[in-house]
Amino acid sequence: SLNSLIAVLDADFHSLSSIHHRKQYRPSLDRIKCRLLEGTSAQEVRALVLDMQARLLLDMLGNGIESALINPATLVSEPWHASSEMLHGIDPDAMTVEPALVSSIQ
Repeated sequence: SLNSLIAVLDADFHSLSSIHHRKQYRPSLDRIKCRLLEGTSAQEVRALVLDMQARLLLDMLGNGIESALINPATLVSEPWHASSEMLHGIDPDAMTVEPALVSSIQ
């Protein structure tokens, strides 16, 4: 199904080893997804968007947990109360995961 295909693309994308590669290839992945969605019904598109939003939230949660394991200084207590400036001020490199730990975290 279309949803399964997009899930595979997302999984492969998120398995890229570096943030740099993810930033580099994200626009291409988005274009591929848009092309796949051409001609699908609005209901299918809504379902896919909800699924992609859920994946994104889970990925963000996973990245937060992983970064806290590697660098506890990046852990923000009660992040729902933090200002956007404070959250955007966190160095992305401080939130990267040590590659050797990825297999044990997963």
